[in-house]
Amino acid sequence: HKPLLLMDGARESPADRRYLQSYFREMADPKRYVTVPNADHYANTTEIRAVTVYDRQVLSYTLDAIDGFLRE
Repeated sequence: HKPLLLMDGARESPADRRYLQSYFREMADPKRYVTVPNADHYANTTEIRAVTVYDRQVLSYTLDAIDGFLRE
């Protein structure tokens, strides 16, 4: 299968993180699992009316992880 990247946020519920980690362990390679520090499920982004609010550090970490995965 094609390489797969699974990501979660460190601020997601412990039950959700355990589920994804368990699912990841059962999957065949190639795969990668990344936990984004200080992030919730949506990488600390939200919309307030027509404005998207985001956490610069969390978004940068998330995009760097995706970029690194795609470059491999």
